[in-house]
Amino acid sequence: MEDTTTAMMKQTGPNEREVQLVTGNKIKLIRTDPFGLWHFEYERGPVPKELKGSFTKISLAERMLLKFLDGSKLKAGPAEKAPPVETKKVSMQAQEKATKLKEELSNAKRQVEAG
Repeated sequence: MEDTTTAMMKQTGPNEREVQLVTGNKIKLIRTDPFGLWHFEYERGPVPKELKGSFTKISLAERMLLKFLDGSKLKAGPAEKAPPVETKKVSMQAQEKATKLKEELSNAKRQVEAG
C-alpha cells in the first residue's frame, strides 16, 4: 500500500510532498518543526476532517491519505485544466447608478401610462 501512495506523491521539498487531484486542487503533506510532525494542507479550501491531525511518520500520513482517497470521490491523478470562469467586478457606485437608472425608467413608464 505504501508503494502506491508514494508513487502518486511528488516530493516538492525536503519537508513537503503533494498530490495533484483530478479536480485541480492539491493536497500537501508538510513536516513542521520543531517536532517533525506531518500534517495535511489543501492548496485551496479547508482540509477535510478525515485528514486533520498530525502524524509522526510520513508512511502513516500517506496511508491515511490513500484511505481517504479510496473512500471519497476525489482521485489523484493529472488534473484537467478547467476553463477560467469569467467574473465581472462591479463597483458600488456602478450598482447605485444602475439602480437609479432603473428607478428613473420605471417612473418614466408610469408617466407615459398615466398621461
